[in-house]
Amino acid sequence: MSHTPHRLIEREQKYLETGEAPGSYRNHELEQLVEEKVSELPERFQHLFNDVEILKQEGYLNVDPWAEGWLELLGVEAPMADGPLEDEFTYSSSKEDYRLTTPPADFGHDVGVMMRRLMLYPQSVGQEEVLLDLVWGFLRGVYWTTDVSIQDALKMLEERSQRRREASERASRGFENFRRISEQIGDRINTPIEEALETEGIEPTSGLVQEVRNELEDDRFELLRKEAERDDWSIEEAITPTVVNEVLEENRIFEKRRLRGVIEEDAERLNEKGGSPKARDVFGEMYVFSGKAESKS
Repeated sequence: MSHTPHRLIEREQKYLETGEAPGSYRNHELEQLVEEKVSELPERFQHLFNDVEILKQEGYLNVDPWAEGWLELLGVEAPMADGPLEDEFTYSSSKEDYRLTTPPADFGHDVGVMMRRLMLYPQSVGQEEVLLDLVWGFLRGVYWTTDVSIQDALKMLEERSQRRREASERASRGFENFRRISEQIGDRINTPIEEALETEGIEPTSGLVQEVRNELEDDRFELLRKEAERDDWSIEEAITPTVVNEVLEENRIFEKRRLRGVIEEDAERLNEKGGSPKARDVFGEMYVFSGKAESKS
């Protein structure tokens, strides 16, 4: 029996992906190792089945020792940073929070895809028969210690499937509406910004308009989108001089622009003194790294 890991290691993966053995290895050597991994797949599964069974019997898969591992297996961060843990395990088709799948559903899908890839079937029996037996056996295994019969489970799955189809259709309509409104806002947002700046006696340069627009889209776009769903909504009413002034003050846009000018003047003076690396290049790298690089008006 091979003493190498059961899983495919990096050089074996590269060989399978490229067809060429990396480094000093030869193709036939890696081909043999890969074939060994294939032959060991049944043993890997059996070891996992046995391990899970005995760990469950001895209490190692109860809540306290296993909860964090189970969430990690499902791809759920714990503790949840963005909301209650229960939200991850529930479906939602609301406009505010689309969740048309859950981590358990995704994990079950991954298991199903893996089994489909592993599955072979006799030509005389047919693929669909083997697939049905596989799903049937999965349901029996999931519900075997519960009071839910297979018939009840199938009925619940049909109801769940119907709700998912309806939720998916609602979500599609919602996303299409979101896209349409987003395009409307994007095409028309510059004009009311320019008018609001002029009303306040501020020259609406292209750079300033773009800065205000960026901040509006970052901070208030979702609010604008929701307002735009009203039949009587107009972007001119939404982006008023008051709103633009709030954006200017909250994001200290004029202060940033003045500071940018000072930094650029300092960079010019330092650059004239020479030296290596050039001061302009250093300031440029710092500016870009800050994530605030924008075109000067």
